[in-house]
Amino acid sequence: MVEGPPFAPGKVVSHELGIEPYSFVTLNYSTSNFLLCLTLGGVFERFPGLVFGAIKVGASWFGPFVESLDMWADVYAARLEPFISSRPSEYMRRNVRVTPFNNFEPVSEHLTRYPHLQDCYAFSTDSGFRSDDGAIRRTLPALRCIWPARRVPTTPVTNCSSMADIGGSDNGFQHNHLCH
Repeated sequence: MVEGPPFAPGKVVSHELGIEPYSFVTLNYSTSNFLLCLTLGGVFERFPGLVFGAIKVGASWFGPFVESLDMWADVYAARLEPFISSRPSEYMRRNVRVTPFNNFEPVSEHLTRYPHLQDCYAFSTDSGFRSDDGAIRRTLPALRCIWPARRVPTTPVTNCSSMADIGGSDNGFQHNHLCH
């Protein structure tokens, strides 16, 4: 057994926010609960053009969450029939985009494990918030190695672009903090 200094939970110094490992692990809980209600409650059925973006909560939770939704929708198919006509994964592909933490989350593993959800994983960056396009320009070539080319922009563009047109896109997510 390797011994080290004891873990001291609490806030750490950060330029953006102080967060400890416990908070990162549970960061998506409220998002996934809300998304569960939207999906099984039939909101995406009634509003097929509605797009939900889970931004800055990571994406490692998304694939297993969608698998679980599909499983429980199969178990309760008769009960859900009045509300939804497709499997939850179909609504996810059409209506949901999630942004991984590109600097440390294993994006290539997400894309490999969940190929049917590839269009749900959206590239994003905080670069526009800090007006430091130089950092993202240096990072883009490395990101293209793990992200499909159509999802990583060639150059940074205006921050906070609209997500309104992604439902009709034929190649997945088009806009987030950076666009194609």
